[in-house]
Amino acid sequence: MKKLKWLIVCLLFFSGCTIKEKEKSAVLKPAQLPEYIPVVKEEVPVMIGTLYAQRDNAFHSVFGVLGEMNIHQAREMESEILTIDNWTDFNQKASYVTYGLTLKQGHTYQISVEIDSDLSSSGLMKMGNYIEQFSTKKFTSGQVIWNYKHTDSTTTEGILTFEFDKSTDAEAGTIHLTSFRMKDLDEDEIGISINQIGYFPDSQKLAIFKYNAGDLFEVINTKSNEVVYTGMILDGKDNPETGEINYVGDFSAVTEPGSYRIVSQMGQSSYKFEIKDDIYSELFQDAFKMITLQRCGQTLDRSVAGDFSHEFCHHFHAQIYGTEDHLDVTGGWHDAGDYGRYTLPAIKTITDLLLAYAVYPESFSDEMNIPESGNGIADVLDEAQVGLKWLKKMQIDWGPVYASAVTPNFAGFVSPEEDLQNLYILPYENTCTAAAGGAFGLAAIVFRDVNPEAADVYLFDGEKAYDYAIKVRGEEDKKNPEDIIAGDYADDSDEDQIFFSAGALYAATHDEKYLKEVERFLEKQDFSLISISHNDMGGYGAYLFLQDEEFQKTEYYIPLYNLFMQEIMNLVESGVTDGYQLASDGYFWGGNMYVADKAMMMLLANDLAPSISLTDAAYEQLSYLLGRNSIHQSFITGYGINSPKNVHHRIAESRNILLKGALVGGPDDAIEADLPAAKKYWDESHLYSVNEVAIYYNSPLVFVLSGFQK
Repeated sequence: MKKLKWLIVCLLFFSGCTIKEKEKSAVLKPAQLPEYIPVVKEEVPVMIGTLYAQRDNAFHSVFGVLGEMNIHQAREMESEILTIDNWTDFNQKASYVTYGLTLKQGHTYQISVEIDSDLSSSGLMKMGNYIEQFSTKKFTSGQVIWNYKHTDSTTTEGILTFEFDKSTDAEAGTIHLTSFRMKDLDEDEIGISINQIGYFPDSQKLAIFKYNAGDLFEVINTKSNEVVYTGMILDGKDNPETGEINYVGDFSAVTEPGSYRIVSQMGQSSYKFEIKDDIYSELFQDAFKMITLQRCGQTLDRSVAGDFSHEFCHHFHAQIYGTEDHLDVTGGWHDAGDYGRYTLPAIKTITDLLLAYAVYPESFSDEMNIPESGNGIADVLDEAQVGLKWLKKMQIDWGPVYASAVTPNFAGFVSPEEDLQNLYILPYENTCTAAAGGAFGLAAIVFRDVNPEAADVYLFDGEKAYDYAIKVRGEEDKKNPEDIIAGDYADDSDEDQIFFSAGALYAATHDEKYLKEVERFLEKQDFSLISISHNDMGGYGAYLFLQDEEFQKTEYYIPLYNLFMQEIMNLVESGVTDGYQLASDGYFWGGNMYVADKAMMMLLANDLAPSISLTDAAYEQLSYLLGRNSIHQSFITGYGINSPKNVHHRIAESRNILLKGALVGGPDDAIEADLPAAKKYWDESHLYSVNEVAIYYNSPLVFVLSGFQK
């Protein structure tokens, strides 16, 4: 089906279908992506003897009647119906069973149900597990309430059975179970994952449930305590990386601004969340400001930085490693929780900020409380120039770009002006040089109307970097010297960075020499067209080529576009098939950056070919970062009920303060722990692989949030 949809898109494109234009410019738009249509599951054949629910979750079974019998969801979503066609003399009992209930030691669970039948007026409720039976309660038709106290010594996966006796002469009929609910009277179990910040009134709204939450859920207004929506829990997916079976509930129909929580049929609850128009405005400000607070080589006063203010730092000239030469490389940003400054992460940060302004200029103002606010230029461009000015200092006159400016060892947990170690500049590398060509080329485009003189300088520097990178193409990056204990961003290929550089410089100049890189890629296809990490930048180049009007007239446009969109479709589909809607390659050091990268790439693709599938998929990645995940953990500091408080960051730790709006690295499967990969996260500052923050983690987050401002 997926291949057929893609073929239809391609046929429409080649047949000359009408192409939608971008509202803010005359950029040609390719055909839109097809919308994702969920597949409706067919009912499975009814089995005799053991009969399973004809629904997605299949948590219920019916036992004991050797005739034709089935169970299905009532139209009102509030009733389970056992339809018995032939109640034989061989077995006078029928059972309705619900599996996978969480029973905690010492907790009391209230089970309530309304029973009505023309076959049975009495029976027995049983609570047990797969081995033993814990307790029973007799019932008669009508409203049945059972407060069951779990006295077993451990938390148990429970099985609840309703066993019905035949009490009429009829051989056929129905048994109705209405308003079936289970509630933990000692605790509201947080088992439902939601975006802990909340949702726009008109956005897609998905909640994720774990086995077994039941068949339906209710959205409750927390102020009035009224149920405003009842929906189905559907679409079970096995999720090995979480150790769960995941289900989804769609409550997009709830659009009224307010405060809400969700409760499931089997007693699971969600954290409280909001629905409102400007739901992400404060987070957007803080996520952007995090990058400002990482500035190096200048004084940040309290009016801008608050508790993160500091004096002029790392201001002395740095020694070029292996020589006696020194160079002024002051400025830029502290990379992460340490005070190193690294070229590739800085280039990614610069590029993300420039693209955020290029695609969503209306989201940025000149009043975001940074040192340059009020100068008549959007603050995001001022912030990008902090990185660009430092990058220019890191470039040698004839083109190559140094890899980093670092101290021999990581600083202790002190304020940056207290880090007085010698500074070293590590040797230039071709990945850094080529990537710098891309950042400078993009800056030339973005600043053309803002500061033409600066744009000309950026273009000159970009062309210089590209020309050098082509001459030494394939030159291997160097590992850090043994006596330098610092971050190491050595890359094994410069092809993606050269492609990025060519895309930016072609869009800036339309010089046909840069098209050779597209021709080369189409022949080799040796990197991803949608990756935009610090060490894999092909996605930047693809977007910059494809959005350019002149490129759209070339022979390379259609094949590059088709390859790009196929990768994007595969990415979107990977999210659709994941239990948490996460388009992930796994869980590893800095994995949350890649989640934000994928969301950013979806929105860039949407800029080329608008599609609700792309914006919804990007939104789901953001929701994952804001707590809609298997551990109910917001990964952005200061946002969400359960958010990181002990991040790996020297100023924050030395002063015992919270850096708001910072994205942490997230779960890391490499940590040895007897847990599924998705749950290997701890809010502890010494675990830098999961709880460090970085400018290039936040920069794609800023882009994504800029796309969701209203």
